[in-house]
Amino acid sequence: MAEVDWTPLMENEDSRAQLRQRLLAAANRLSPELRAAWMLVDSSGQTLEESAAALELNPATLASRLHRARLALRLELSRARPASPGETS
Repeated sequence: MAEVDWTPLMENEDSRAQLRQRLLAAANRLSPELRAAWMLVDSSGQTLEESAAALELNPATLASRLHRARLALRLELSRARPASPGETS
């Protein structure tokens, strides 16, 4: 999977708000297990260990779920990425 450069879209508040909406919509399509992993670690800023304890999971299990959640979100966002100004499709 090619890396997507979101930097041009982060230059103004409207683009950031649009990206935030897309990210949350994509997160809502994750399975409950993957969404919980992503929300606790990446969205709320808890450590992996804190999140694993809160979910009563082994940290390695949570790390695996977090990895799968990030991959799914990256794929979803790369499919939905709008063109940057001056970019052709």
